[in-house]
Amino acid sequence: MKKLSASQTPPEVGATLQKMRLSRGLTLEDLSRAAGVSKSMLSQIEREKANPTIAVAWRLANALGIGIEELLTGATQKVEAIH
Repeated sequence: MKKLSASQTPPEVGATLQKMRLSRGLTLEDLSRAAGVSKSMLSQIEREKANPTIAVAWRLANALGIGIEELLTGATQKVEAIH
C-alpha cells in the first residue's frame, strides 16, 4: 500500500480555526451561532478530531470574514492599500 505524502494528507484546520476565532474574541458559542455549526462540531474540528465538510468550512470562513482558502491553508491574504 502506497503511503501518503504530506501534500496528500487533508489540511489540519483546527489550529487555524481556533486562532482565527480567538483573535476575533469569539467563543465557541459565538462562532457556532454565526456559522450555524454546533459547538460540539467546532470543538471537534479545533481538536483535530473531525474534518469539516466543504459546506461547513465555507460557513465557518464566512462567519470569520475570511476566504475558505485561508481557513484550509492557514495562509493569510495580504491586502494592499491603494493610495
